[in-house]
Amino acid sequence: MAQAQATRGSGDPMKAQQEQPEPIQYGHVFAVTGDLAVQAIAPRDAEAMRTAEESVQGVQVPQASGGGFSAAVAMETAATYNQAVGAVRPGQASDAATKQGITVTQTAVPGGRIVTEFVAGQVVGQYSVADQAMMQQQQVEEDTSKVTIGEAMEAAALSAGDRPLEEADAAAIRAAETQAQGADEVMPGGLADQAWAAASANAWAERDEDKITVSDVLSVRSLREMHRLPSFLSYK
Repeated sequence: MAQAQATRGSGDPMKAQQEQPEPIQYGHVFAVTGDLAVQAIAPRDAEAMRTAEESVQGVQVPQASGGGFSAAVAMETAATYNQAVGAVRPGQASDAATKQGITVTQTAVPGGRIVTEFVAGQVVGQYSVADQAMMQQQQVEEDTSKVTIGEAMEAAALSAGDRPLEEADAAAIRAAETQAQGADEVMPGGLADQAWAAASANAWAERDEDKITVSDVLSVRSLREMHRLPSFLSYK
């Protein structure tokens, strides 16, 4: 009597193995098309982009200035993953990058430059860089604006003389302080807070001679502090 023979599994042993993860391709990260889109991002590609970015004199890539990620950062991350899963070898470069190159260009525009990053002739990154001279000029204009606000308040103090400070005066001082600081909130304990406290106290004072005047709050010393804006002083 014939014995039944044990049958072997009909499945392919290769299918039992874990499938290799799909590599990160250029099309997964950047808005590119054609052959470049389906090529895995390789270590040499990322190195070439980093070198190209650093060759643009005086230009900080976005992540260095708090504005996001440059193409090199994205490519380095993708290449590290691809190498870890065995999709690319250390030191490997993609065909597109090898044949058509990786470049970074800059184009002058009013007020700065536009930096554009290319892989195989396709754009993988673009951002603007403000001209340093213009940025310095804007800073000077901002500083001048702060001083002008202080000077205007000093003139107001001189013209108001010994008039008791009212809520309208406190509101004007608050508006000037927020504009000088470039913020919506006033500085706690600052000149605006002092003005509101003075206006509240004056509302309860029975005699004018007991009331706090505009010139009391807008003293020369407090106005000088407002020019510097680190802190504000108490009344005289």
